[in-house]
Amino acid sequence: MGRHNKTEVLEPVQPVRDSADGRFEGTLTPEGGDGASMPRDFLSQPETLKVFEHHLSPNSKLGLGRSAVRLAMQEAAYQLANEPLSSEQEDRRKEYLEDARDALAAMDQKQSEKMERLLADQPQSPWLNQSLGTPQKEGSAFVDRLTQQDHAGKYLVNDQLLQHFLEWHNSVLANRQHELEETIEPIREVFKQKVHKAVRKGWLPETVLEKLHRIDEVAVYADDGFTTALAKRRGYARVTAKEGEARIVLDPRVLDDPTEVLEHEYGHLLEGEDRTAEENPPENATRLRKSHGLYRLFGAGTGGRSANEAMNEHLRSSLQNGNIDLIDPDSRKRKGGYPKERNLLEALVYGGVINVDIRKFSHAFSEENVYDNRFSATQDLYNSLRKAFPFTDVVKEIRELPRDVNLNDFVAGLKERTNRYKKQHPIKALRASLNKAA
Repeated sequence: MGRHNKTEVLEPVQPVRDSADGRFEGTLTPEGGDGASMPRDFLSQPETLKVFEHHLSPNSKLGLGRSAVRLAMQEAAYQLANEPLSSEQEDRRKEYLEDARDALAAMDQKQSEKMERLLADQPQSPWLNQSLGTPQKEGSAFVDRLTQQDHAGKYLVNDQLLQHFLEWHNSVLANRQHELEETIEPIREVFKQKVHKAVRKGWLPETVLEKLHRIDEVAVYADDGFTTALAKRRGYARVTAKEGEARIVLDPRVLDDPTEVLEHEYGHLLEGEDRTAEENPPENATRLRKSHGLYRLFGAGTGGRSANEAMNEHLRSSLQNGNIDLIDPDSRKRKGGYPKERNLLEALVYGGVINVDIRKFSHAFSEENVYDNRFSATQDLYNSLRKAFPFTDVVKEIRELPRDVNLNDFVAGLKERTNRYKKQHPIKALRASLNKAA
């Protein structure tokens, strides 16, 4: 890891912005002169401030050091209004910068290397690179340097330079957010058309159409990697108990073509829900794990997550390929995500004494208010699985899967037990296969 003998004190920087579309250019450039007492031209124009505020919405809560950057935005707003700054501003700045350093320092080596690669993929600031170095595809020297200290405990990258780095980093994120917003509408409209077609084919219940407004209303955000790539996920959907606060967050590595990941996350918004378990939820509480999708049947743990993600990804793949009955990821031209989980789903559908219609899974995944309906699709799916696997309570087994389970081993074992049952009880197996509708 590289170490510098002194700390550079740099001038404020200004991102160039295209006035036609409000987009920040990717390169930061220094101002002229010695910069010793230069105003913060980075955020000195009302138009620039407005654009930056939009693309780094306070609701997204994404972006390394965003609190420090938002504080700088507030300061710029005060300056534009000729209002004095609060005496607490500088203390808050130090606190926010320390939070950013803590987030960087908390990463393990693999995460640091991954973050370095993500930074290397961003548009670069030659001026910042002169003082900080350039992020590389290999190693983590750039990321490490942001938190390095000398023998006296002084940071090699001082607060002013770290602030400029965070402003550059978040302006890149703002650009990505702007580009993402331009690509979302056609993806969203095509997805809704696919859902309508799936309902007509009987893959999904008609009640799903009543939830399509969620696709229009959900906020979609670009992440800088901290909540996605570093957490080993390409995206996630967060649905709150309060209407209108759903959000989808995407890994920066999928932003060039976000269709598949975005459609997968859209699918989560169409999961069936039960509110009876939380009639008076806290205002900002996320929905209970057991209250939606296949979690309601397979539990809130590893098994429930595996079944739910498998069904959601299989549904996305089926909407794309036009065949809901073909489940095995290896049989698809485009395999998609969650292969181990989808192998589990394939085993539940085709690995028993009799087959279980995949549509029973998709309807249970999507239906509303299971606990208020004695004749629910979820109950129907449970009954079918008991018939398909008469030698065990397979639902109970999946609910009790440990966190570190090897799903491929579990699937192989389940199929082996099915074959053993067929050999030991050929008459029962034959009767079951002849009485699929029972």
